[in-house]
Amino acid sequence: MRRFFSLTLILLLATLGFAQKPKKDQPSGKDISVTPKKLRLEVKPTKKSYKVNEPIKFKVRVNKDAYLYVFNVGKEKVNQVYPQKGKKRLKAGKWVEIPKEMEFTAPKAGKEKFIFLASTKPMRDLLIIQSGKKELVGEEAKRFSKDLSVYKSKKKEVAYVEKEILIKPSRSQVSVITSSSSIIRIYPTKQFYRVGEKITLIIKARRSGTVTLSYTNLNWEKDEEGNPVWKPLGEVRVKKGRTSKFQMAASAPGGVHVIKAVFSSQASKDLVPVSGTKAKAYVTIEIVEKE
Repeated sequence: MRRFFSLTLILLLATLGFAQKPKKDQPSGKDISVTPKKLRLEVKPTKKSYKVNEPIKFKVRVNKDAYLYVFNVGKEKVNQVYPQKGKKRLKAGKWVEIPKEMEFTAPKAGKEKFIFLASTKPMRDLLIIQSGKKELVGEEAKRFSKDLSVYKSKKKEVAYVEKEILIKPSRSQVSVITSSSSIIRIYPTKQFYRVGEKITLIIKARRSGTVTLSYTNLNWEKDEEGNPVWKPLGEVRVKKGRTSKFQMAASAPGGVHVIKAVFSSQASKDLVPVSGTKAKAYVTIEIVEKE
């Protein structure tokens, strides 16, 4: 009887001791607060540098579903690069290449600044395209750039990333001399010039006459009919079989310039070719603004 009592007492104490020991996987009973993860945006250009007039592309990724907005920001100009239509929502964890709807290129060599904003909610006040404008310029662009910089501090609500892209002169983009006739040829002593540098054009003709020169910049707006706007440069008297030169200073804005030479057997009036025109020739040069 005594032995049975002792055994019962030991079992009882062991049961009580086991009951007081909490299981490792048993909930503690305390409230657990879960902090929402911060919105993050990763941006990678598809290349280290781009050439003038080459499409600029980026790869972007967010850690949460979010709306993306991309702007090209200059000193006095702001362009909306993405989105081009409506609102675009990116899926979390997936790399996406942008822009898709259109090609964005830089018209001159130098550095281009891009600002990327990601938000879990649409930011309609940042849509330049929605207002019916292609870009903002002057004071309007400066105010908009200032508004964008505010989002640097709103790290909980918006992911903000800045990227600066190097743009190099595009030697492959410079076209060779083309001529509508074998009467006249024109070519520069080199293809690339900096603002302020002297440009020398070599002109050769198989007949004596006058060559009237004009130029246009591929970045200029077209006229009402969609044709390039040509500005006069000057004229040169040429003699059959001889080489003539025309010199001018490379001026801003930079970019690709097309020079047109119109040959006439008669002298021009106020730099406008008159009757007797025999041929036209074109040459392309590129002017690079100093950084």
